[in-house]
Amino acid sequence: MNDILAAFKENVNDFKNAMPIVRALRNENLEISHWKSIYEIIKMNIDVNDPNFRLRNLIEMDIVGYVDEIKDISTQAT
Repeated sequence: MNDILAAFKENVNDFKNAMPIVRALRNENLEISHWKSIYEIIKMNIDVNDPNFRLRNLIEMDIVGYVDEIKDISTQAT
């Protein structure tokens, strides 16, 4: 039972840490130039509008490490 609790806690923490990224990437004001900047920072292209794209994808990409940079780009877009 303790392993299940630990796994659940880890999933909740991953979700909590990813939420600022999700909010930043869902900014409707992001334009192509902003996306290019994001892709340069994370060193990959992502399609957040792909119906198969999930929060787990962001977590697995370890995109959370770029939260400040992505939030800055999103704020600039606004």
